[in-house]
Amino acid sequence: MTRHPSHGLNLYADWNGGTSYGQIGQIKDWTGPGLSRDSNDVSDHDIADFMRVFVAGLTDPGECSFDVNLDPHDSEHLGTGGTGMFGSMQADPSVLNAFKVELPGIVGGTLTMTFDGFVNAWEPSAPVGGSLSGSVGIKVSGAPSMAVT
Repeated sequence: MTRHPSHGLNLYADWNGGTSYGQIGQIKDWTGPGLSRDSNDVSDHDIADFMRVFVAGLTDPGECSFDVNLDPHDSEHLGTGGTGMFGSMQADPSVLNAFKVELPGIVGGTLTMTFDGFVNAWEPSAPVGGSLSGSVGIKVSGAPSMAVT
């Protein structure tokens, strides 16, 4: 079985929902999105074996979370007016942003995931014995796409 390194992940965002992506640099740890599916109970009084019956429901595209070495001079980190991770928290909540994640080093190329979503969590941190950092959450909206290119 081939093992694939996760080092080198690149995250891009288009704060206007189009195709003009800017890179969000200094990503540390990345998780997600974690897809999940509802299970709907369709049991009724006609079941002879007294076992519940389920059908698959809607899929929740999940959330992504990551930590960054926070750069206060990077507009992708602390943008204003609806741009950047911090600025998008202050933007029109009806506007979705476009995101692209690239994982290089996959056999056959780069794994690329694209999705729409919005920043739903942004928390800076300034520990006494550490570096300026931030934790960010992105709620995915709609179906993400994935391809090896």
